[in-house]
Amino acid sequence: MGLNTYWSKTKIQNLGHGVTPAPVQLQGHVVESTDRFTYLGSDIHSSERSTPEILRRIGLASNIFGRLANIWKRTGLSLRTKIRLYNALVISVLLHGSETWTLLKADERRLEAFHMNCQRRILGIRWFRFVTNASVTSQTGEEGLAIRICRRRLSIFGQMRRLPEATPAHSTLRLAVDARAGGKPDIRPEWKRQRGRQTVYWVQQIEDDTGLNANDAWRIARVLEGATTRN
Repeated sequence: MGLNTYWSKTKIQNLGHGVTPAPVQLQGHVVESTDRFTYLGSDIHSSERSTPEILRRIGLASNIFGRLANIWKRTGLSLRTKIRLYNALVISVLLHGSETWTLLKADERRLEAFHMNCQRRILGIRWFRFVTNASVTSQTGEEGLAIRICRRRLSIFGQMRRLPEATPAHSTLRLAVDARAGGKPDIRPEWKRQRGRQTVYWVQQIEDDTGLNANDAWRIARVLEGATTRN
């Protein structure tokens, strides 16, 4: 079909556990291994942690916020207009792909600190003035980023649940839900969980968001699907 492999962008990556794979030769080209790779605008790290991508997103959003400094200083623009620009130009970059993140407490603190710092700068609050965070959010009307990310995660969870059962995304999520419930994935006979503290997985985040176990969240998403269809 006239398509060619871009070998300089082709890499090998081991996700989750195991040593970094060795480079391989394919069609006369050496395919190198890597522990992080940017795919569809998101940084995928071999540790399966979202922290590297979150730090990268904060850096990108901070750069855009700084380039718009003249906008935030303009007295002729209303606060409402500034907040709309902030959400459209800065938050949209910061939260790109956030529905797939698994957040640690440290990640949440970093995101909320950046979000609050931006709001203070938009309001023109100097660092030496004692103004509480509650006062800042009451003026801007902005909600926390953790709530926004939670809403995005639940939306994606529902969308994948409503996909046909033969769809890879649906079957993969079903496998993850079953594994979270204690079932053994039928991948290979020798499969077993890693020793030590387990990584915080995406399905576990759904449980934290809803206060339900994975099976109940899956079942309720199906009930909601039926209600949506009837309406």
